[in-house]
Amino acid sequence: MAVMLLAAQEWHFWIAPLLTAGAVAMLLAMLVTYLVKVVGPRYPRR
Repeated sequence: MAVMLLAAQEWHFWIAPLLTAGAVAMLLAMLVTYLVKVVGPRYPRR
């Protein structure tokens, strides 16, 4: 079984950049939402 796994052709390497980009986009969206919803009301516009 282990020999088959070592000899298996990797086909899923392309998904790593997509998952990384999605995670970074999610973190940025959460940061912007926090700034708008929590920090924004503390400093109202004049």
